[in-house]
Amino acid sequence: IRERLLANLPARVPVLEVEVTCSDHAEHQRRVEQRVIDVPGLVAPTWQTVLQHEYARWNDERLVVDTALVDAEQAAAHVLAAVQQLQLDSTAG
Repeated sequence: IRERLLANLPARVPVLEVEVTCSDHAEHQRRVEQRVIDVPGLVAPTWQTVLQHEYARWNDERLVVDTALVDAEQAAAHVLAAVQQLQLDSTAG
C-alpha cells in the first residue's frame, strides 16, 4: 500500500516517512496487553498476534521514533521538527 501511495504523489511533493517502534520488548508487551480500544468494532490485538505478525523491514530513508526512549510529546516534537526541516529543504531546492 505504501508504495502505491508514494507512486501516486505529484512529482515534487515532499514526503516524510515515520517508523514508530518500541525497542523495549517488555514495555511493548505491556502496552499491547493493556491497550484500551475506544473505536467501535476495532478489536485489540493480543500479544500472540503481535508476535506472529510479519514485520516488513524498512530500507528507505525515514525518521525512526523509538517510543521506548521518548514519550508521546517528545515523539511529536521530533516529527514536527522533521516536517519543518523537510519544508525548508523543499523550498530551498
